[in-house]
Amino acid sequence: MGIRAERMTKMATIEIKMLGGFEIRCERQARAGTTGAVRKATALVQYLVLRRGERVSHKVLTDTLWAGERSTNPDMALRAILHRFRLMIDAEGLDEMKGCIVTSRGYYQWNPHLDCSVDVFEVNDLSELARKESDAEKRSRIYEQIVNLYDGRLLPRSASEPWVESVSVRLHGQYRTAILNLLELCKNGARAPASLRCVPVRWSWTPTRSAFIWKKSSRWRRWAATRRRRIWHAAAAPWAACIMPLSRAAQALPTARCARQTAIWRVRSPS
Repeated sequence: MGIRAERMTKMATIEIKMLGGFEIRCERQARAGTTGAVRKATALVQYLVLRRGERVSHKVLTDTLWAGERSTNPDMALRAILHRFRLMIDAEGLDEMKGCIVTSRGYYQWNPHLDCSVDVFEVNDLSELARKESDAEKRSRIYEQIVNLYDGRLLPRSASEPWVESVSVRLHGQYRTAILNLLELCKNGARAPASLRCVPVRWSWTPTRSAFIWKKSSRWRRWAATRRRRIWHAAAAPWAACIMPLSRAAQALPTARCARQTAIWRVRSPS
């Protein structure tokens, strides 16, 4: 299935990239992406693609795409978005994508018969294939394909959406498993693949909604202030070791001088 997935990536008429950004390629040329004017239409396509051919009801789509937003008539808005998306396909000349969204009796579906490859599903298929593979060398090649496919977190502009978060966590876990297995092979003496050179940049912690809330809390601000003070004290410790004796001597100097003058006055003053 790994070889099959790689072959599908090379031969598919439509390629959809969702890791590290969103892009639709037809015949190896970028034709559509995320723009402000078609934000809802793009979200509709992304949601249906992630459902992998599953039929989604009209109500589920409106509740998902307009969650937390005020809309007087989301049902009509969804139909208008679908109409606008089809007009955009005609305007862009994307004949390959005609019929990509199938509607039937109040249900919407990404056409499962479309000649299309999606990087998210390729990572899923490769991870499943690597889990079943017993040959270490073949498994390492599969893990390397996963690392090459994973260009970043899933749909960064929609990362806070609940329907993106669950899939993003699973994909990041699969990517992390691939990295750890490749590092384990390198530790055992195998040659490091070229893809691992990009790991320090790619394998970075990505803040989620919970981390954003944590950074806004007063507890985090107190923790950050304490950490800054500790860092400052650690950096200033060598200088303080030199400065403090001098400052103490400077403070003690006037006291010693006054004590000496008082002693001289007592000696010279008549009894």
